[in-house]
Amino acid sequence: MKSLLLLLLVALPWALTAQKYRLSVTEVEINGTSNLHDWTMTSDAAEGEVLLVMEKGKLTEIEQLYFKTRVNTLKSGKKTMDNICYDALKADEYPLITFTLIEVKSINNGTGKYTITATGWMTIAGTIRRETITAAGTLNNGTIEFTGKHSMKMTDFDIDPPTALFGTLKTGDEIEVVFKTKFSKPEV
Repeated sequence: MKSLLLLLLVALPWALTAQKYRLSVTEVEINGTSNLHDWTMTSDAAEGEVLLVMEKGKLTEIEQLYFKTRVNTLKSGKKTMDNICYDALKADEYPLITFTLIEVKSINNGTGKYTITATGWMTIAGTIRRETITAAGTLNNGTIEFTGKHSMKMTDFDIDPPTALFGTLKTGDEIEVVFKTKFSKPEV
């Protein structure tokens, strides 16, 4: 009996050890509005890591998650608009946009696909706010993919919605962030 108990005490932590995954693919899209037309900025450059706890091939816990992208990787296809947004985001002073996990509120498993609700610290333009994000997660051959959408207001991050053309062009306060990220196990 003692041997069985000792075996369980040694094997259980190993079976539930967190596995590190690194960000390998990212697509971030920021959608907004203005009084003239809607606009979009995209980035495919970011860094990040996630520590996942798996049990019998299923995701049971996310211990850590960190994501960062540089403001100047966001592109609209229009240099003037990019520069106006970089100024609004205070890119020279605060070059990074980050998200750091605080806690996972829920992980719902639906046949290899997950709905995850998590709270984290989002930092934009030097302002840190607690944000709750819901994402779809999919495990597939040593990778996990998170996709989702999150709406927020620029003014919540002390960002004045950008204007141009002497105030003729005014952007709306609300933006939507659409993300698709893939994290992969590092090769040994």
